[in-house]
Amino acid sequence: MRFLGLICIGSGGFLAWHNIAEAEAATQSSQEIGEILNRLTSRQVPVSEDGAMPIETVDSVTYIGNLIIPSEQIQLPVAGDYSFEQMYKTPTRYSGSYYTDDLVICAHNYRSHFDPLRTISLGQEIFLKTVDGQTIRYIISNREVIEPTEVEKVFKDQGVDGDWDLTLFTCTPTGLARVLVRCVRI
Repeated sequence: MRFLGLICIGSGGFLAWHNIAEAEAATQSSQEIGEILNRLTSRQVPVSEDGAMPIETVDSVTYIGNLIIPSEQIQLPVAGDYSFEQMYKTPTRYSGSYYTDDLVICAHNYRSHFDPLRTISLGQEIFLKTVDGQTIRYIISNREVIEPTEVEKVFKDQGVDGDWDLTLFTCTPTGLARVLVRCVRI
């Protein structure tokens, strides 16, 4: 019985170490990519003829810009296309566009990524610094917790309250629910 207890303690310690190492790697990756994007935004990025958001490619991944949450001292690059694997490094655009005011961005709940969404105050400003040099300002207007199966609520046309322009979402620490933060463009 003691041996089983030691195995459980050891496994728990390994999982904790693994999660911490994963979060640190994501923090480092996000900082490096964010700095590259900051340097690139000083260049002129051509506007797409098809109306798509401008992108920059770094290490074969496209990015739409940097998400800045000043109250939490967070600046994160946002990948242009959703990929669960990419979320281990940076937040990703889940759907929508800042052109059509229905942008949805998701990220893991690492402390340096979207974990602060659980407690961030309503009324806080958030900025999206796009790769073409725009700075789009948002105010946090709502926060809610949803079930993991209620994914349709993240989309503007399906949500209960469609009066928002940006949604940020992540898992709760247990992974049993999702935190949605709604923002209005100002």
